[in-house]
Amino acid sequence: MAEAKRKGKLVYDREKCLVCAGCAGVCPALAIDFRELEWTLDDGRCTRCGLCVRFCPVGALHVERD
Repeated sequence: MAEAKRKGKLVYDREKCLVCAGCAGVCPALAIDFRELEWTLDDGRCTRCGLCVRFCPVGALHVERD
């Protein structure tokens, strides 16, 4: 995995989230999950590719760069 893709932090805004779970469905690393309607991230698996950010219809996710 390229180190450049690992920079930053994936930030989740629970107030905006519709709990559609689309972000989990598009995550190629399977780093996002919804259990009992709670969003969880396996930060060790997340590559910061940004697919989830682009897919979210309400902007509940963004990558905060270092």
